[in-house]
Amino acid sequence: MPAAGIVAEAMVMLTLARFVLEKAGGDTIADAMANLDAYKARVAAPMDAPTAGGVRGDAPVAAGHGLTGSDEAGSGGDD
Repeated sequence: MPAAGIVAEAMVMLTLARFVLEKAGGDTIADAMANLDAYKARVAAPMDAPTAGGVRGDAPVAAGHGLTGSDEAGSGGDD
């Protein structure tokens, strides 16, 4: 039974490696590492907190969208 733990650990590592390669891609290890570093930098960059309506502070707002506070999803209509 102790060998099952080693096999399971190896399978987890192979699965994680497959997902990393799927995310980072590349033809060489250097390409995959550069893509992974760029991804890490992108997700580590601070973002503005979302505001009401799901629009970030730095996102452009479409002029004349016609939505009001009562049009928010989940309002139920008869609050």
